[in-house]
Amino acid sequence: MDSITEISLNAIAFYFLAGMSISSGLMILFSKNIVRSIFLLVVVFLGVAGIYMISNAEFVAVTQVLVYVGGILILLMFGIMLTNRIEGQALSVNHKRFLPAVLVGGLLFYILVTSITGDANFHQFNPKTEIPGDITSGFSNTQVIGINLMTNQILALEVTAVLLLVALVGAAFIVGNKLKPEE
Repeated sequence: MDSITEISLNAIAFYFLAGMSISSGLMILFSKNIVRSIFLLVVVFLGVAGIYMISNAEFVAVTQVLVYVGGILILLMFGIMLTNRIEGQALSVNHKRFLPAVLVGGLLFYILVTSITGDANFHQFNPKTEIPGDITSGFSNTQVIGINLMTNQILALEVTAVLLLVALVGAAFIVGNKLKPEE
């Protein structure tokens, strides 16, 4: 009886979080106010992090909150706040290229439906099979990902670290050029 209650609570939580993320995403699509869109994007990212949590992917959920909600969205908000606006006019967006956006969205929806129904044969990643031997038994998902990153995926981890460093230096260089006084 307890497993049925747990499954139904997980299903209810999943549908709630998925509905919250989808409805916020649609509100972003049809919103013309950029600041409102950014706050709705926070709701989308938190909903996706909640879905990761109920899927027992704690590491991905925490990473979602730290990187996207804590970093990217704050950066977007400061970027919008620091842009030069014309006095008296609100910052808004005009929706262009609506048809290509609908086509790409339809294609992604098709891929999602075929992966859920099982018609497509996508390779599923299982971090426990990536590490030789049975050293990961008894570890949580986060610990298995950490062991995998530090053993088999060390090159990918180092390349990612270098790319993030280059992006940070590039952003500082661009901002530094804009802060110099014009002669």
